[in-house]
Amino acid sequence: MENPAQIQSLIAELQSNQLQNQANAAKALSSAAFNNVPAQNAIREANGLSVLLDLAVHPDTANELREEALWALWVVIQNNAGNKQALRNLDAISRLEALPLRNDPILSGFMGSLLTELQNAQVFHYAQSRQGNVGPSQNQP
Repeated sequence: MENPAQIQSLIAELQSNQLQNQANAAKALSSAAFNNVPAQNAIREANGLSVLLDLAVHPDTANELREEALWALWVVIQNNAGNKQALRNLDAISRLEALPLRNDPILSGFMGSLLTELQNAQVFHYAQSRQGNVGPSQNQP
């Protein structure tokens, strides 16, 4: 699914107040984005990174939905330097690091994977900028 209207509809569903609908929308976005750079980009262009991040870090978000949001974010930034940068621009690293994990090993695992991906990309981007190679690449970590 790369149809912007479908992606926009799923993102709107994330903003509803119905937990099951929100979780289903996050799962659908994850499925659409898996190994699919055009869908990943469409999610970013529809403000999906911001909506997913807000769900992931909101203190009242249920753990089930938080896990789905973290997983969706991880999938959406995979092999997509533009999305990694866009998520970092939303201050994702500090916002995620401030989130209490509540001793949930699944949540901790999702969060750790996402933070590692963002931090590794940040280090890689810094190293490239020091060498004068700042151009984005779809395959850059």
